[in-house]
Amino acid sequence: MCVHGFGLDLIKNDFKVVRISYLGSENGFKVPPQVKIYALDDRSWRHFDGVVLHFGMVNYFLSQAYLNGKVHWVSYKLIDPVTRGCFVLFFDLGNEVFGEIELPLSLVHQFPRNMLTAIVGELLSVLQYDSPIYSKSCKVLVMKEYGVVGSWSKQYTIDLDGRLVLTLGLRKNGEMLLGMGREVVLYDSESQEITNLGVRGSKDAF
Repeated sequence: MCVHGFGLDLIKNDFKVVRISYLGSENGFKVPPQVKIYALDDRSWRHFDGVVLHFGMVNYFLSQAYLNGKVHWVSYKLIDPVTRGCFVLFFDLGNEVFGEIELPLSLVHQFPRNMLTAIVGELLSVLQYDSPIYSKSCKVLVMKEYGVVGSWSKQYTIDLDGRLVLTLGLRKNGEMLLGMGREVVLYDSESQEITNLGVRGSKDAF
């Protein structure tokens, strides 16, 4: 299983891809994962020789959020055989180091597959769905001051009665771009009006 992140190295002004690869085992996937980095200027892959944390990843083809020269994902650690502790994992593309940002306590022990990182109004955010497939609702939490755990705040709740597949983005005026079934729509959180944009595809394509 592979997880990818893409963004700009603010130190070298170079675009990079980070690839996190999990090898399969009898009990799932081995940790820590293997990490490789591709730099556009070098046009080649190289092995990451820094410290790789013991973490698990979810929603591996949907979940990156780039902000402040860092790529962010929802991740988790196994606290015991049945309990997961969720957090935001980041990779600094300039300094090439992994780090962690704590989630609010209300999200730490939630099912990790129900959460994604996002950028809302230039702020790091987490989208919490009530279900990983055809969700009835999605809560949008933003970190108002980057890196300050106490600044997490719930901004919106999207209530779509089982039709929501994915929150694709949020506009500055509060309108939300959503994947509903095989359609891309615009959703007004205040009026709850839905505008079909005429864009169609498979549910995982947007």
